[in-house]
Amino acid sequence: MNSANIYGMCFKTRKTTIGLVAMEKVCIVYDGKTIVNFTTKHGLANDTTRQIQEDKFGNIFISTFGGINKFDGKTFTTLQPIKSKEWKLEPNDLWFYILGKKNEGAYRYDGKNLYNLEFPKHYLHDEIYPRVVNSFFSPYEVYSIYKDRKGAIWFGTSVFGACRFDGETVKWMYEDDLTYVPNGGTFGIRSIFEDKEGSFWFCNTWHKYIFDFEKTSKKRQASISKN
Repeated sequence: MNSANIYGMCFKTRKTTIGLVAMEKVCIVYDGKTIVNFTTKHGLANDTTRQIQEDKFGNIFISTFGGINKFDGKTFTTLQPIKSKEWKLEPNDLWFYILGKKNEGAYRYDGKNLYNLEFPKHYLHDEIYPRVVNSFFSPYEVYSIYKDRKGAIWFGTSVFGACRFDGETVKWMYEDDLTYVPNGGTFGIRSIFEDKEGSFWFCNTWHKYIFDFEKTSKKRQASISKN
């Protein structure tokens, strides 16, 4: 296997099974004895995988380009999403994203149902959307999901910046340099991280930001060097 094809992450379950999420037809599971490369032949919705998560019962959930699968240790089941505008935040929720122009929005699994949640209209929608309407990805496409210390869920999107859901409201945050690269095109927000000081770091930026959503303002802190 070419290591350059590996995308994203390794995942360790409660039973010490380790999965590797990859871009090109690779979803490897190792149980300490054997290695299995799961594909659509085993029941995956698509061979291109992006996320692996585990619920409190030990079920494994795999997000693919073709949908989200639940694996109970024996069988893969493809979850059928329910379109919804009703945002909720529960302690045991699992959050997913599915890339592809027809899969915009976030996906929330509450232990019973999978909900495809529609984002509220971005305040720059009418200005930005016409520029990317023919893009392969929707500007509302989710590239990354992060849960902060307070339990709020952050979403990094392909074009519209980041937004945060704190259990009550969904709020957008946008800056050109969080999305557009110097030589043109959009990179999107591929990762979000909160440091010990409570500042949030966003992939594809050269700066650290502190956001005050109550005042809808931000403070740019010390710049960092480009790697």
